Amino acid sequence: MSPAHVIVVPTIPISGIESPVLLGEGAPNYWEAAWNARHFVEEAAHHSLPRDMIGMAINSAARRSQDQLHIHVACVAPTVAKFLRRHETEIRGTWLPLSTRLLGHRFAAMKIETDDLANVDPFKLLMRGLPPGQFSVASQMLAVIAATFRNGKAGFYLLTNDLSDLPRSDASAESLLDNKCAN
Repeated sequence: MSPAHVIVVPTIPISGIESPVLLGEGAPNYWEAAWNARHFVEEAAHHSLPRDMIGMAINSAARRSQDQLHIHVACVAPTVAKFLRRHETEIRGTWLPLSTRLLGHRFAAMKIETDDLANVDPFKLLMRGLPPGQFSVASQMLAVIAATFRNGKAGFYLLTNDLSDLPRSDASAESLLDNKCAN
């Protein structure tokens, strides 16, 4: 692990992405806390970073290293940043499978236009996007990548496993990040 890789962990026990606690009324928005922790990544990189260089990720239950919710905050891998810029017009405001593989995996993506995550909870957006009863949220990874879109608006890309590719393509969310901030 690098100093430019921060992990945000709730102060209460929460198993992971599959925990129903995350969807409860009044549940804390841990993604907002993770976004606010990006200044630690900047401090470790020794310079301010444009929003497009910051990403956050949580692994699926099968890929995680511990049974405690934790969100990785680091720079975005250069390959991922380039891919998202190239495919921006394909990514909409609802979950859709991407037409091209990223790092050898199929992903579904959506984008949201917002400066921060104060009023948007990616856990809840993921749950609303899963077909009811067909897939478990525990099998999903979730990455939230900050962006400035071509129209000049700030926002975020959300990436998860492409449901049509499961279980073959259980990607590691951390593979979308760059702990050394090489961009």
